[in-house]
Amino acid sequence: MQNCPSAVASATTRVERASDGVDLVITSPDPDAQREIFARAFVQSWQGDPLAHVAPHTGEHGGPGSIGYCPIIHADTTVTYAAIPGGVRVHVAARHPLDVPALQQATEARVIASRERALQSRSSS
Repeated sequence: MQNCPSAVASATTRVERASDGVDLVITSPDPDAQREIFARAFVQSWQGDPLAHVAPHTGEHGGPGSIGYCPIIHADTTVTYAAIPGGVRVHVAARHPLDVPALQQATEARVIASRERALQSRSSS
């Protein structure tokens, strides 16, 4: 998840449902982390079709976003972002209106899973 803004140390991610997909509000109190969140959101915004530009997912941080845990899902979506105080708002829009509910559910599940993994790694340290 080297390109995932939510994976930046000290980042928090909140999901807001939108009529065409989801908004991910990713923030941090740390100015260095905020810059990294913004830089990673930029990468996500131009990534496009995950299978056309990124190596296959191997579990070694090179995945296409069609599987894995980053809450920014690229398959059949359009990804944009905007700077906000403390971080970014990433908008993920489904290309097909019928896909919106599945996108929302998958994104919410990924955010929950990433929170659980973060808690587990803190408790095992």
